[in-house]
Amino acid sequence: GSTQSTESSGINAEYGGETEPYTKDTPWMGVFGISIWKSCKTPRLAIQADNSPGNCWSFYGDRGTLTIQLSAQVFPEHFTIDHIPLDLAPGKNASSAPKHFRVLGLDYGNAPKGHVLGNYEFTKFPIETFAVQQNPYEKYFRFIKIEILSNYGNKDYTCLYRFRVHGKPHDIDTYNG
Repeated sequence: GSTQSTESSGINAEYGGETEPYTKDTPWMGVFGISIWKSCKTPRLAIQADNSPGNCWSFYGDRGTLTIQLSAQVFPEHFTIDHIPLDLAPGKNASSAPKHFRVLGLDYGNAPKGHVLGNYEFTKFPIETFAVQQNPYEKYFRFIKIEILSNYGNKDYTCLYRFRVHGKPHDIDTYNG
């Protein structure tokens, strides 16, 4: 079988402290007309299926990281990035879309180093799927990290609408004898 990462399948998304969420245009939330807190678009949006305009995980600048905890150990085969169609994007361009990115498999969630699975460039809007370029030890991973290295020119922020991991779940029966 094959699996893909979506929040409904029990995965979790978290971002490293080095990536600051973009909150400049985020509305204040309130109760009875009194502003109490500012809503923040969390990294969870990057693993949900709703790709409506503005429903993305946005962060300051053009570099950021996102670590995804999968529901099981997975042998990664492909990754997919989704963006909104360019005719729905602000200014009808891709300036806030990720451009260059790297994907790593991690042995545990906050591992300082990972196994590079590939370096990619997102060019086919709104959705592009990428094959794993290397996994020399043929490892299964529970944690996958995407490092966004650049965007299409927006100096203020980058929007990651959706990131998916496709692969084979670990067959636990292989260890039973």
